[in-house]
Amino acid sequence: RLDREQWIPVLGCDGGEHELSLSEVIREAPRIRRVTGTPLEAAALMRFLLALTYLAETPANLGRWYQLWQDREAFLERMRAYIDEHAGVWDLFDRDRPFGQDPTLSTEDNPAYLLTYETARKNNPLLLDHRQVEHPTPVEHASLARGILATQAFGGSTAMGKADRMPMGPLCVRTVVF
Repeated sequence: RLDREQWIPVLGCDGGEHELSLSEVIREAPRIRRVTGTPLEAAALMRFLLALTYLAETPANLGRWYQLWQDREAFLERMRAYIDEHAGVWDLFDRDRPFGQDPTLSTEDNPAYLLTYETARKNNPLLLDHRQVEHPTPVEHASLARGILATQAFGGSTAMGKADRMPMGPLCVRTVVF
C-alpha cells in the first residue's frame, strides 16, 4: 500500500534524505525541502503530487490558490482525507486494480525491471550495468512504484518497434538519462 509503505524520496528541511509513504509526504509537507530520486522520478512524483492537490480541490483562479496557501494546513488535511477515503487505489499489488497498472498485461512481455530507466534495456548493457532479460534483477517495491509513475508521466508503450504501439516518450529515452 503506497499510502503506508515508504517509497517517495525526499530531502527534509533538516538536510536529511528519507523515503516517506504517500500519507507521510502530505503530513510532513511543511518540513520537506524537495522530492528527490532520479530526475525522471522526481519530475513524475511532483506531477503525481500536484494531481493529488487537484483532486483535493481545483482552484479556479489565483485568488483561490492564494487562499489555499494562507490556510495550508487545512488544505493538506483535505489531501490526507482524500488519500484515506480512497485507500483501495494505493495497493501496488492488488489483484484486480493494481496502482497504475493493467492487471491483464502479460508479465513476460512487460517485466518490472523495464520500469527503471536508469538500467539497461533488453540485452543492451549500458556503461557498467549488465542486467539482462535472462537474468533479471529483482526490483524493490519503492523503485517499482516510482518507475510506474515515471512510465505513466513520460512514456508510451514499452513495446518498442511494434507499429501498432506508441513509441516511448522523449524523456524516457536512454540517451536523455545518460
